[in-house]
Amino acid sequence: MNKMSLQIYIITTSVILNLIMNNKIFLWMTLEIATISFISMLIMSKMYNSSIIYFIISFISSTILFLGMLVYPSANLNMLIMVGILIKTAMFPFNYWFNLMSKSLNYLNLGMLMTLMKFIPLNIMHLMIEMNQFLLPVIITSMIMSPIMTINKYSLKLILSYSSIHQTSLMMMMMYMNFYMFIMYFSLYTMVTMNLVILLNKSSNTLKYEYNSINKKNKIIYFLYMIVYSYFPPMSTFILKWTLIENMILMNNKYSLAAIVVMLSSFVMIWSYLNFMNNNIYKYNNFNKMFKEKSSMNTQKKLFMIWMMTLASLMYMYFNF
Repeated sequence: MNKMSLQIYIITTSVILNLIMNNKIFLWMTLEIATISFISMLIMSKMYNSSIIYFIISFISSTILFLGMLVYPSANLNMLIMVGILIKTAMFPFNYWFNLMSKSLNYLNLGMLMTLMKFIPLNIMHLMIEMNQFLLPVIITSMIMSPIMTINKYSLKLILSYSSIHQTSLMMMMMYMNFYMFIMYFSLYTMVTMNLVILLNKSSNTLKYEYNSINKKNKIIYFLYMIVYSYFPPMSTFILKWTLIENMILMNNKYSLAAIVVMLSSFVMIWSYLNFMNNNIYKYNNFNKMFKEKSSMNTQKKLFMIWMMTLASLMYMYFNF
């Protein structure tokens, strides 16, 4: 096991321990262990500026969070916990550092920041903070602003970072409605994201359009992963989002506006991904030739996994509608 794999293992273990613990001190400790491991990953990748930015943000958010935990469950100071977590998860209006960092990270580190590094703060929020009149507007604002900021963006890393903010706001909403559905959604989101960033990390480049140097055989896989990642129907990712919207509509009038925002913001996010693919895939004359070429065994495995995701969603629709 190399040093990078060891840090990923430590972060994953911290996430699992955080999920099964309820003691607030242990919750905070797992958060700090994961933070130190991620900063170590950045240093190993020679991303020193990003490591300094993340250290400063983590120091500020963890200090606020720890102070809030000391006086928990004081209703007047629960706002400290909420603010600390909103900074850590890069929710609006604390998202600038996340978008700034995303441009300088490699895809693997960006994937870790978008997935596993967000689980522990979200779980702490679920255990200590109830949905309130301050949190709901922040979630809805993040849902609205993040898709709007992706319009006419041609940097894939920026699109992914804003998409992560959008997904985080959805998961915040989901975990207060059904925590088990949140776990399922987060697991699928993590799996799809990590597969996408691993593919991108192998073919990353410094060009503006970041797609140009991906080799020909991987373009079709990349295209399909983008479809899955954009939560486009009938993929299984879309079904989970549809379930969230359905539950929000059925609950009460409190979430009716939020349900409309989820639908509209999701359409804008899908449009942004389609626009990016239109500018970076369809313009290539050899795109149609990719479908005629013989695929390698590795390519076939990736296609099979994507096909299984689609099949799972179709089976869900068949048995529930």
